[in-house]
Amino acid sequence: MVVATAERKHGYGYDIMNASIKAVEKNFGETSIALSAQTYLKRFYNSLGFIEKGGEYLEDGIPHVMMVKD
Repeated sequence: MVVATAERKHGYGYDIMNASIKAVEKNFGETSIALSAQTYLKRFYNSLGFIEKGGEYLEDGIPHVMMVKD
């Protein structure tokens, strides 16, 4: 997901993620979701109920961390 820097003040990222979480729960019956997050966005994903699992790793040369929401 990408939100332009100038548009981040509107909370679109939260809206997109909350809609995505609901869609996964509704369409797949899953409440456990894992994602690969850019490390600098850990607090954003924490606020949505995701917790860090494991250490930092590079993905496409960018620091990432696995995050899971149960």
